[in-house]
Amino acid sequence: MPVLLWLLMSLAAWPVGEFPLNDDWSYAGSVHGLVERGEFVLTGWTSMPLVAQAAWGALFCLPFGFSFLALRVSTLVLGLVGILATYGLAREAGASRNRACLLALLLAANPLYFVLANTFMTDVPFLATAVSSLFLLARGIRTRSPVLLAAGIATATVATLIRQVGVVIPVAFTIAWFFHNRRQGTARRIWIPVSSIVAVWGSLAVYEWWLRLSGRLPALYHEKTRELLARLSDPLASAPSCCGNLLASAAYLGPFLLPLMFLLQPLVVTRRKLNLAILAACGVTVAILVFSATLMPFLGNILYNIGLGPIRLRDVHLLKLAHWPAAPAWVQILVTVIAVAAGAYLLVRLALLRRVKDDRGGTVVTNPAVILCAATAALYVLPLAMGSMFDRYLVFLVPLVGALISGGESTAAALCLRSRKAAGVAVLVVLALFSVGATRDYLAWNRARWAAADELIRQQNVPASQIDGGFEFNGWYGYDAAHPRGLPEDGPTSWWWVKDAEYVIAMGPIPGYRTVSQYDFSRLIPPGHGAIVVLRKDTTTAR
Repeated sequence: MPVLLWLLMSLAAWPVGEFPLNDDWSYAGSVHGLVERGEFVLTGWTSMPLVAQAAWGALFCLPFGFSFLALRVSTLVLGLVGILATYGLAREAGASRNRACLLALLLAANPLYFVLANTFMTDVPFLATAVSSLFLLARGIRTRSPVLLAAGIATATVATLIRQVGVVIPVAFTIAWFFHNRRQGTARRIWIPVSSIVAVWGSLAVYEWWLRLSGRLPALYHEKTRELLARLSDPLASAPSCCGNLLASAAYLGPFLLPLMFLLQPLVVTRRKLNLAILAACGVTVAILVFSATLMPFLGNILYNIGLGPIRLRDVHLLKLAHWPAAPAWVQILVTVIAVAAGAYLLVRLALLRRVKDDRGGTVVTNPAVILCAATAALYVLPLAMGSMFDRYLVFLVPLVGALISGGESTAAALCLRSRKAAGVAVLVVLALFSVGATRDYLAWNRARWAAADELIRQQNVPASQIDGGFEFNGWYGYDAAHPRGLPEDGPTSWWWVKDAEYVIAMGPIPGYRTVSQYDFSRLIPPGHGAIVVLRKDTTTAR
């Protein structure tokens, strides 16, 4: 079922087009160098190892040469791997086949996961390899299989060579290993987890040493590390933003996992005062958010008001012009209420996880897969919450938290409630339809944007240096190594390396520019038509 859903959703989104999306222009450049020149080079914008993903993408480009479509297909394939690995991890955590299948379906239908799978961003490849590693390690611990443990450590190394945050996997494995083998001899207990840390951390260290020695280390490679160290230097000042990021994470994960929670035995807090306190906290939180106009989505980057993106064009992203439809206020408030309630219920389930029994009558928290997921999730999210939190960082937590709450016995009473099943299916369908529709819209307006850019460059012979085509366009054509973070944001042009904005590609008019051409596209969310316009400086107005 998850495989079929993934194939149907991918075809419906129609990820065709030769153009980059979001940050993947930077990653695609490394693949382009491998395929066309046999040289591996990272742009200064890249802040992760990437080498494993670049090699994977190059394999898909070998038959017909470099292609953005081939890179998207490579990510979609890994997206399916991540879905299957999620099913396996949930089964290892004690979930029934139905609940494990539901979790896999929820990952496939997740808006963040699906739209990222239609790009060459690192989030989905990292999730696929990291969750596969956790599945192999969890089964290896349970079955005491050296082959599975070795495969899990090797896969964790691959994940770390995509994104360095994969270093948390051997640490989490060490915690799970010691807990599960606490009665074994000291030598046997130590050498396997130590080997995993040496293998994963050592591989990353050697790779970074090679990058530095060969002059390939990107300017922004250690940007996140420096940000984290700066926050840790003053933990009291960072605590409020860290708590806010963690609560916002729960508000995202709650709705994403809501269908799964519908089919689980309700965990009700027995103390009446504590129940009232939880309800009061939710009510106060919603009231504060509504009156302060801080509504879902709380975190930036992929999910915005009524679609998936981001829309990094000058008019929408920088000038904040209302050239893309927005959801009514009541819809945002309703989504915020659902997010807060679902997030609070998810936190309660996690807090009461020790009460859940496994098939043998013991507590589910003694399961090595559960320990592995919990340790990985904690080690992963806490450092990220200390810094700038993007919504796409939460995708990796969906299979981990889902496996945590889906383990243990299922009660017939909970599963037989048709209303719960119907509600769960309804939420799943809504998520899948939104994911497909919003992703298709994202690809549609980008096809129109790049058709406009191609006509300017190829037919009108306009140099790319005179076009503000948006972040992806100017990153691909005009990235300036002398300014790795872009030009000053308060400058006369867009910060994404635009030096001469004679032409601007936008979604609507901009003061000081006149429209010279228009490219229409169909939109599904909300249904209607949109347009990409090519604007040129209005010299008559300037005079």
